[in-house]
Amino acid sequence: MTSGTPTSKSEQQTPAVAAPVGPQPEKPWWRRWMEPILAVTIIAALLTALVTGGVVAFQSLKGDIHASEARVSARIDRLAVRIGTVEASLHEEIRTVETSLREDIRAVEANLREEIKTVEANLHEDIQAGEARQNQRIVELKEDIQASEAKQNQRIMELKEDIQASEARQNQRIDELREDNAELKADLGVMDNKLDRVLEALPAVSPEMG
Repeated sequence: MTSGTPTSKSEQQTPAVAAPVGPQPEKPWWRRWMEPILAVTIIAALLTALVTGGVVAFQSLKGDIHASEARVSARIDRLAVRIGTVEASLHEEIRTVETSLREDIRAVEANLREEIKTVEANLHEDIQAGEARQNQRIVELKEDIQASEAKQNQRIMELKEDIQASEARQNQRIDELREDNAELKADLGVMDNKLDRVLEALPAVSPEMG
């Protein structure tokens, strides 16, 4: 520590001389501050103050760190509590949503089953109505066919009757023609007889005329 005390060049270059006799002049203030004992004391006081300040600062920093850790830990705890609350709320909401969805699905399934039953009933009724209409149409067609067959049979009977009447007329005409032919043959026979008699009478008339 003393080796670090500054000394002036004049002190280093001044040769050793005998101390002057009589009262010594008072040293200046800066020279008194530069004496080894005072310098060591000042340096020791400064080091003590620095060390004390550093310890105090370290303790304060350590306290701040502990306080920060406590605040962070408290905040983490609060966050954990909030997270737990949020998780519980989310789980509750999820269960509520799942329950609601199940109820909605069951309601939709019930509605679908009811609609399917209604559609099936309507289809069954439509099918029955269509079958009834088809059966009615078939009955009507059968009636039309029977009526047409009756008309055709009636027409056939009329045609048969017409044919029979025509055949009767033809037969009657043939009979009349046969009768006319017989009469004509009879007339021809009579004419032949007359001609024969005329021819027989001609030779007898000729000599008389000659």
